[in-house]
Amino acid sequence: MELDAALDKLDVRLVREFFQGEPILTMFPMRETPKPSVALLARKIGVSESAIRARIRKIEKFIPPSRGTLIVNPQLFGEKHGILVFDVSESAQKEKVIDELRLIDDMLIVNDYSGSLAIAIFFYSDASSLERKIDLISKISSCGSRKIFTHSVFPKCELSLSAEDFKIIRCRLEDMNRSHRDIAKMLGISSRTVKRRLSNMVQHGAIMPLFSIDMSQLKDCLMCDLLVQYENEKSKMATETAILSLVGDFLTFYNPCEGITQFSLIVPSVTKAYRIAEQMRGLRNVKTARIEFFKDRIELYDLMMERVERQIALMEFGPKQIPGVESGIRVAPRPLGRSR
Repeated sequence: MELDAALDKLDVRLVREFFQGEPILTMFPMRETPKPSVALLARKIGVSESAIRARIRKIEKFIPPSRGTLIVNPQLFGEKHGILVFDVSESAQKEKVIDELRLIDDMLIVNDYSGSLAIAIFFYSDASSLERKIDLISKISSCGSRKIFTHSVFPKCELSLSAEDFKIIRCRLEDMNRSHRDIAKMLGISSRTVKRRLSNMVQHGAIMPLFSIDMSQLKDCLMCDLLVQYENEKSKMATETAILSLVGDFLTFYNPCEGITQFSLIVPSVTKAYRIAEQMRGLRNVKTARIEFFKDRIELYDLMMERVERQIALMEFGPKQIPGVESGIRVAPRPLGRSR
């Protein structure tokens, strides 16, 4: 299985490493110290370092280094990460629906597909706030019962982040290209400390980088999501493993959620995508397999900066100094000492 020469399966493999690779890509060290990361990638994938460098230059046209964000584990804010998959009732009104969704408080990402489907990804603090979010989205989209709620499964994070840790995150959020050295200079600490802290936060599930793809730059290939539901949730992992083995040459991102799994793919044609979906429907334990082609992806990443800024202020000045904090973000207790 090979993609068009515009973006072949090695390119797709590297895109996947950018999204979900080992911590060697954590916090973009490839742009700061290229040789070690390139060497590790070359060994892992089994190609030369020069080939890796050439491919990285190629895919950075599709994944601009300046785009993207750091996702802070919502547990550290006393929140959860909700996902609502729904069909817009009237396709003619979909553009208006998408515009209204982006104005909802705590909305992080809206995936707009070329058909009636959309996905809203948002933060919520408790059952009451979740119910309000789902009711509002349902009202805007008139989706009725044509919706599925799930949430991303974040790892349990027992790491206590200091105010300095959040300041490191803030520096990177301000400029996703900012190097460890530049962050260190801004905060008056060593670049080794910055690198160690970021690596520690990733290893313990406190943060994860989330890259963006500029779909307008994709040529002779298409970006789509394969959304799979299961007959038996207990057998889900085995089914996911089978699917991953079949779509590996096209897979850029894998998001296992409760009840449904999102497989983001780059495919050479519409026909190929539909063949993949048909193949998935033939697997044991697959209830539904739906292919949806991206029309747009609205990324409201300022939301993450707002939460980080609020957390820093709370840790340094306390809730009484932050207007409206009682009705705002729930935050984790202030850590005792610094993270290591």
